Amino acid sequence: MNKHLMDSVTAFFETGTAILVWTNVRWLLKDKVVRGVWWPGTLFNVLWGFWGFVIYVNFGWKVSLVMLIIKLLGQFTWIGLVLHYNNHANRARI
Repeated sequence: MNKHLMDSVTAFFETGTAILVWTNVRWLLKDKVVRGVWWPGTLFNVLWGFWGFVIYVNFGWKVSLVMLIIKLLGQFTWIGLVLHYNNHANRARI
């Protein structure tokens, strides 16, 4: 298959995932509370992102790499917000 086609298809899926992740960030900023999150799923997704980073660099898939970085930044932002809001919630209980 054509390298550019593979990069485009992969970038399409990375873009969709990035949109979903950043939507979660937006909702978390609005709600300021986290409920029903399964941490192993989030951790697996981040680890998969790091593996994708290795693959995309080695295959020269630049568009996919850019979208992956945008997605990972969203995931790290979301994780940071979760830790922040959970810390504030725990302080309020004390």
